[in-house]
Order: sequence, then C-alpha cells, then structure tokens
Amino acid sequence: MTKIFGLDFAPLCIPMPRRLQTLAVLIQFTLLFQSLAFTMFVIVNPFMWPITAIYFVYMHFDRSYENGGRPSKWFRNLPLWHYLAAYFPVTLHREQELDSSRKYILGYHPHGILSSGAVAAFATDALGVEDLFPGIQIHLLGMETFFRIPFYRDIAVLLGCSSVSKTSIKNILSKGPGKACLIVVGGAQEALLTKPELSDLVIKDRRGFVRMAMTTGADLVPVFGFGENQIFDQAIPKEGSIFKKFQDKVKSSFGFTFPYFYGRNVFTYNFGLLPLRKPINIIGKSSILQKLIF
Repeated sequence: MTKIFGLDFAPLCIPMPRRLQTLAVLIQFTLLFQSLAFTMFVIVNPFMWPITAIYFVYMHFDRSYENGGRPSKWFRNLPLWHYLAAYFPVTLHREQELDSSRKYILGYHPHGILSSGAVAAFATDALGVEDLFPGIQIHLLGMETFFRIPFYRDIAVLLGCSSVSKTSIKNILSKGPGKACLIVVGGAQEALLTKPELSDLVIKDRRGFVRMAMTTGADLVPVFGFGENQIFDQAIPKEGSIFKKFQDKVKSSFGFTFPYFYGRNVFTYNFGLLPLRKPINIIGKSSILQKLIF
C-alpha cells in the first residue's frame, strides 16, 4: 500500500481473486447506472425503437415483481455473485432449520447503506441459502420504484426479488408452505442512521410486516447482519440543514433517499463510493409463532 497526498493507494501486486471480487462489487454497485445509461442509449437510437417499443409494452403489463419474480437458478449462481459475497466476505449462519411445511416473513436489520449483506445472502445462491434452508424459497423484497427502472427490474426478477407491497407479500405467501419473504424493515429511514460501530434501528413505527404475518399465517424470523453498518461511513447532516431537507423531501416523494456515504474505490482504500472489505455475518434467530397481541 502506497500513501500519496493522504490517500492509501492499492498495491499493484494484488492476487487475481481479489481483483475479480473488486470487479464484481463494481459491477453490482453500478448496475442501476448501467441500466439507466442503456435505457438512454436504446431511446436515442432509431434502429432500436421497434424492440424498445415492444419492451416498454411488456414492462407496462408485466407484474412478475408482485408474484415472487422469475427466479433463475442459473442466474442466481453466476460467478459474479460468488465473487461479490467473497469480497467482504458475507457469511450466512443457520441457527436452526426452518420447517418447510410453514411460510415465513424474515425481518432484516440493519438496513445499512445498500443492504449488501441481504442481497448477497438472499437474492443470490452464492452462500448456499437453498442448501441451508431446504424446501424454503426466500424472496428479497425491495421498493416498487426499482421495478419501474428498465432492464434493472429484469435483473431483480431473475434473482427472485419482488416489491415490498402488501399485494406482493400476499401473492408470494399464498402459494403455500415453503415460501418466505425477506423485508429490510428499517428502510430508507434506517439507512440515514448508518454509522460504523453503531446500530440505530427503526422498529417502533414498523409494524406492518407483523400485521402481514398475522394476516397470512406466516412465522416471523428476525435476521441481523453483523457488520452491515461497517462497510460504509456516512456524514449525517444536521437537522434543518439544506441537505437534510433535501434527503427528507426525496424520501417522502419517492420512498428512498440519498445518504451522504463514502467508502473506497478501485484504486484507493479511503476515498470513493465502493464498500470497504469488512466481514458481514448474518444470523437468523428462531421463528416466532403466531402468538402476537397488539
């Protein structure tokens, strides 16, 4: 490691597996921007207009993101996701088996900046989630806004992701036993509280998923990603500041917001928007049966 002008530059002699891990993280963390850029390309390219028109009609009528997506085992097992999980690394620990004759709602904390641990562990098969919990198909749920983004949505549905709407949860769990939804409970509000060595959770006003569990007859499984908050640092703006007002406005309008976070980049270790190499250990506690009273 070489230090120049206060920046810690990565050495040139890095093993190839680590280079591939960094490349996987770079690809995954820029998928949204790649999708937007490709969308602009096909829109301004007249030769693509017939195919583009067909795609947008399909996108308008497709509701797979409200029905558990279209999970592809091949796609969920791509080497890209294995390198992504190994970058931190992310480890999934099973405290006990889940009964495949029941259905579940898993509540994940903390949100972190981008819920990287939840994505690696449950939106892909990189950590062997299907082997750890045989007979259980877990769908990671996210904001419906992401499923409105061309091409990005198609990646999400191939990973088995769905929107975090009531309709989506009911549709998935109504398919019978062995179905499970994973919800990152704290959402954008919890993302704004992300700081290393600190786990501020948003729980008090997050009871909708509990009601959904009671309505659908699903068991609740609390899941915690130790280290999720370690992979980024964040400058938290003061209450009343312009940037804080901007964050709150975006959150109220679109359901997500823009944390002022930073980590590393491809070439330096202490400046950039890529996550730091910090281990994430994900542990799910025993399921809570339907004996909840409000």
